[in-house]
Amino acid sequence: MSKVKISIVIVSYNTKEVLQNCIESLYKTEKKACFELVVVDNASQDETIGYLDNLVKEKDNIQLIKNDYNAGFGKATNQGIRISKAKRILLLNSDTAVGKNTLGQLISFSKKHNDDSILAPTLLNADGTTQASCFRFPTIKGAVAEYWFGKENRFSKYIPEGITPKVVDAAVGAALLVPRKVIDKIGFLDERFFMYFEDIEYCRRAKKAGVKVIYLPLVKITHLHGESGKARPNKTNSWLVQSSRIYHGRLSYLLLTLVLRVGTSKFFRTKHVKKNSK
Repeated sequence: MSKVKISIVIVSYNTKEVLQNCIESLYKTEKKACFELVVVDNASQDETIGYLDNLVKEKDNIQLIKNDYNAGFGKATNQGIRISKAKRILLLNSDTAVGKNTLGQLISFSKKHNDDSILAPTLLNADGTTQASCFRFPTIKGAVAEYWFGKENRFSKYIPEGITPKVVDAAVGAALLVPRKVIDKIGFLDERFFMYFEDIEYCRRAKKAGVKVIYLPLVKITHLHGESGKARPNKTNSWLVQSSRIYHGRLSYLLLTLVLRVGTSKFFRTKHVKKNSK
């Protein structure tokens, strides 16, 4: 593994088809010698384990962790990071697919910036259109500005303009390159977040530590979005609520929920947002 330039950590949970597509895209477009693949499975009950067991027999650059329960995204990701070997770690969702030289571009940019920043490639929808994947840190003030006064991109995800790299507050964790130097500085993902908000919290912690999050418009990864949660929407929503409470704090979460409910109501938007956005 001395030649390994990047470790790719993928958490899987009942997503065998998209996981296979993701892994196949890596082997089709990248030289095996340049990367190691670390897959952490959260007790999948579909055909995922059989597929991964066979893959480990075929490939010599894969490490596999098989949890006997669903440990959640944050904890499983940390498990993968801890056994990874490279100085650069790409956190990659199972419902993604990389294109030609994606890893090479990420490695090259990270090298040029002394491996001291978190890198966020552009995420594409299945039809090739660009996915909104950057955030300003979510606040009550931002929610009021966007949902009460019609000021765009103050709370919801957005697409940065232009083709030059840009520093952003936070980016969706479907694909993030995190150098080990950064992990040594700010630590691992917060395991209180079972699923959702762990990426925003990590970026917030990074900013407090002086670590930049850089959005790369010309480095692109396809992201199907939300595959793990499709089969259990009610459970997925409960994870989202729980994580939001942890991130914002109980009181701020309640105030934020009120702001969003009022701001997204049909009556309020008709009377206020349209008027203020003119």
